[in-house]
Amino acid sequence: MELARPPPEPRGTPAAAPSSTQAAGSREHRTSCRGSTWPSAPPISTRLARHTPTGTLQFLGRHGVAWTAVTQGGGPIVWAGPDDSGTIEVPTVPVADTLGAGDILHGALTHHLADKRHLTSQSFVQGLHAAALIASQACSSFGTRAWMH
Repeated sequence: MELARPPPEPRGTPAAAPSSTQAAGSREHRTSCRGSTWPSAPPISTRLARHTPTGTLQFLGRHGVAWTAVTQGGGPIVWAGPDDSGTIEVPTVPVADTLGAGDILHGALTHHLADKRHLTSQSFVQGLHAAALIASQACSSFGTRAWMH
């Protein structure tokens, strides 16, 4: 028994090729095809900007997130708040295992900030410092709980 094959694709330019347009002064990109339009992905340069710490912080800020931070493994933590921004150095430790490091950092930061009635740049930075110390300590032993005494 022979399986039916779909007909070959026509060669050349289709009559209604999809096109991408951007309205003058607009940040919204739209794709149209056969009389229908729908939002499409922004240009590659915009998408790539989100893949940098600064681009990520700006993206989150534009979407209403007031306090943000991006970790970079053993590199500095980049943070931003409503009135200030900066970087925080991460302690250098002999790394045995990074499994769970992000979860540990988030938990430690949340614990530090939980009793703050009013979040300020100073208290956010203090919380990030404390969380970075704890997460770094966790990375110096194998497993997600072996570092806890």
